[in-house]
Amino acid sequence: MYSELVYSYHLTADTTKLFRVTLRMVQLTMKNGLTSFSPASFANFGLAAVAVGNFEFGYRMGTLALKLSQRINASESASNVMVVVKYFIGKSKFTTNPYFASNLEAEQSNSISLPKAWVLEPLQSISESLEIGYNIGNQTGDVYSAIMNKHFSFSAMFLSGKNLASIRTQTKDFVKELQRRKEDWCIYAIAVTHSISVFLIEGLAAPWTLENVPNEDVIWAHSRKRNNKSLLLTLRCVQLIKAFFFRLDDKIRSTACILDELTSNQNPLRPTYIVAVFFEGLACYYMARKFHDKSWTIKGDAALSFIKTMGQCSPWNFENKTLLLGAERMYTFGSFQQSKELYKKAISSAKTHKFIHEEALSHELSGFMHLENQMQHEAVEYFSEAVSCYTEWGALALAKRIDSIANEENGHSLFPS
Repeated sequence: MYSELVYSYHLTADTTKLFRVTLRMVQLTMKNGLTSFSPASFANFGLAAVAVGNFEFGYRMGTLALKLSQRINASESASNVMVVVKYFIGKSKFTTNPYFASNLEAEQSNSISLPKAWVLEPLQSISESLEIGYNIGNQTGDVYSAIMNKHFSFSAMFLSGKNLASIRTQTKDFVKELQRRKEDWCIYAIAVTHSISVFLIEGLAAPWTLENVPNEDVIWAHSRKRNNKSLLLTLRCVQLIKAFFFRLDDKIRSTACILDELTSNQNPLRPTYIVAVFFEGLACYYMARKFHDKSWTIKGDAALSFIKTMGQCSPWNFENKTLLLGAERMYTFGSFQQSKELYKKAISSAKTHKFIHEEALSHELSGFMHLENQMQHEAVEYFSEAVSCYTEWGALALAKRIDSIANEENGHSLFPS
């Protein structure tokens, strides 16, 4: 019974009830001894602790769950332990650290505490770990955890820059599989990852291709009605990412509140949310320059500070993001020479850490900076690299968008022949 409640509170992101139920499960384990589901009890108790800011304790519970799962060969709960520890808690040691909200030099803040080290694993490898969790869940009959592993594997694939065409195909096929099995509860979440992949490949006018699945607007309304906080925040993150890639100003205004959401509510820190804060920072600096509004700069600085802290914890995943936000900040303040150097470092870091999509984005933003400063030749060179990287990622709509801009300056297409 308790395990079913845990699954329910996962879906609704109700961390208060999750904490109470998992605490009771841990108490029963301590009183009556170990069962095959005991490792999942500790893992989910650790997740609830992380959600309320106790990262050190959450890490210890996650580590205990992994070790206990192996020691007692708890195959029935192994898939659940995998998705909770790998995607929500992480495998690295935590200590609390002040989050610098709006002032890059601030010593203290009343906002949330962040982990000193979050996910030491590269995002590219997280999807592989979750795929293992999916297979374990299928083998042991843990359907819920298997599907959750698969869902978050798709998210990790997108965030790490895996090929969009592959993500589009795999998500569509898996939705069909879930429909065949009548496991509809996770379809909307997977449809969100599918939709962003389709838009980046085909453009904003792309038709909705998932049969018997409502479009993003209907999913949004459904999530509000059901008060599905997790899916609502994920939707907002994905819409913000899409809005920045296509420079949809009105949508940026309505979705650039991810960091506020994370600091005001007890949301488990997921990779999707944190990467969305990176895009929020980029969007805020863009809006600050376009509308000459300092309030956007303040929000951009807050996002930069958040990502900078994450970069200190996990350079592989966040170094290039910190550098690119720094470049955009310098560009916003008119420090063009400093921004040029930071763009170069961001490009190099993204390439080193194998984030092809963020390498493309760094080239694109550097191109716009050079174009604004009347350096058309350099701008076209950066746009050319952006088109190449976006094409490799599979984001053909973004490549065409940059190509049309460069074509006006250069007089011919940049697409590889």
